[in-house]
Amino acid sequence: MISKSSTLLEIEIGQYCQHEVYGLLDYISSLTPNSAEVEKLLPEIAFKSLFRSSDGERSTPFEARPSKAGYYQWHYFNYGYGAHQENYERNQQWRKFEEDAREQIRRDEDNVRREKRRKNRRQREDESQREARENEQERRERARIAEEERKQEVRRERERKAREREAQEQKAKDQAMSERREWQQAWHSYVTEWEAFKALEESEKPSTVEKVQQRVPWPTKSGQFRDLKKSNVVDFYRKAFPDADTPDKMSKMMRTESLKWHPDKARRLYHDCKPGVIDEEALKMICLVVLELKEQADAAKTRL
Repeated sequence: MISKSSTLLEIEIGQYCQHEVYGLLDYISSLTPNSAEVEKLLPEIAFKSLFRSSDGERSTPFEARPSKAGYYQWHYFNYGYGAHQENYERNQQWRKFEEDAREQIRRDEDNVRREKRRKNRRQREDESQREARENEQERRERARIAEEERKQEVRRERERKAREREAQEQKAKDQAMSERREWQQAWHSYVTEWEAFKALEESEKPSTVEKVQQRVPWPTKSGQFRDLKKSNVVDFYRKAFPDADTPDKMSKMMRTESLKWHPDKARRLYHDCKPGVIDEEALKMICLVVLELKEQADAAKTRL
């Protein structure tokens, strides 16, 4: 750039552009040296003044100096060809300097833009990486929470199943205990009712088969004639008799029961009533079951 404090500015003006140069000279003559337009217009005037006239003659040199009043005044000087040559070289140097300055400014601006783009790209990359880290942290946190919930659900399910299993086991124990008490009560009723029946047998003889069926304590859990079948009789002796797990005691009890339920002796329970076919089959079935259980108990004694 041309400083406002330049001591001398020499300009050659070609004929074909001298009107334009004169116009610019007249314009900046009205400006103050501190005006920004002066700094902008001086290089343009210097450049245009380098053109020579079409006839090859040298152009008229001028110099611009600030007056005491602060304005530029243009004066004619006849420096000769040497002065023109020096002025031309100075203008060429100034033009190269200005071009170099513009190129440097352009490079600086390019560097600034590149640095800005690089900075923006780095910021975007940093932001992208930060978002990726946050997303990964959120994903891991969700996975951790899901895993914790899954473990809690598994633990709750395991505890629920354990409670259900304990409840079922307790229920089974209660049912077994209740069933055991029921069988014990059934055996106790069987023994006591049979003794009571024998005591009243002679004094209160039954007059019909139905009354015999009602009065006799039958070897079933309910003690009723209607429940007489092989499986019920087997369950009664195996579950109701307190020592059914002891082969020796089981064998002795089945020997006593076989004498009680022998068909010839069991028919006496009917007295003057004739047992029906169902009654005959029931008595025969009870006797056979008792004999089978006695044989099984005897076989168990031999294995001990």
